[in-house]
Formats: sequence, C-alpha cells, structure tokens
Amino acid sequence: MYPLIDRRTRVTYGNDLNLFINDFESCLVKISDENKQCYVSGDFNLDILQHTTTNTLGNFNVFYNNNMYPLIDRPTRITPTTATLIDNIFTNVLIHKINSGIFVSDLTDHFPTYQMNIYAT
Repeated sequence: MYPLIDRRTRVTYGNDLNLFINDFESCLVKISDENKQCYVSGDFNLDILQHTTTNTLGNFNVFYNNNMYPLIDRPTRITPTTATLIDNIFTNVLIHKINSGIFVSDLTDHFPTYQMNIYAT
C-alpha cells in the first residue's frame, strides 16, 4: 500500500489535526493487523526534527505505535533561517534494504523525497 498524505486532507478535517490523527491511526491499525506492507509519504507539516515538542512527538507516535518508521532523516525544507523535516516517508517494511533520501533542488520550497527497495537477486 502506498497512501499519500497532502494538503487536500485539510478539506475534510479543517484544522482539527486530532480528528485526522484518530482516523489515520484506525487505518494504520488495520494495516498492521492484516500484516500488510505499507509506505506512507507526504507533507505532514510537522517537523520531525522537533521531537522534543509534545505536539509533534504525539502526532508522530501514531506511526511508531504501529511499527512504522521514518526513512528520511535530513531537512526537507530549508530557508535562510530554518531547516525543517516536514516531508517524510514512513514504512513498516524492514526486511530488505531500502535506499531513501532527498533530492536537493530549487524547483520548489520543499525537497522531493524518494525511496527504492533493493531486492536480492
């Protein structure tokens, strides 16, 4: 499964992040219960580098509680005064090598992220 999270979720949830997190967690629990492999990528607008901030940590716990781990560990949006990691890819696939990272580009204000599974031949 490859769900994509983007700004369109705000149409449904408005500014109620907790409502979104609760619905999203229900999906992750079902995926986990059915032992399905999953990648979730998106512009979460929550800075994972601010892991000490209660709001950010609590919102990302929905992933960790469902055995989903981030593949990106570098800032994806850099300005002259900030560096944030708000775009990420989370997965529960840990059985083979995954190559992931960011493309540094000035095409947008966010760096694109990628992931590739590397299977043994």
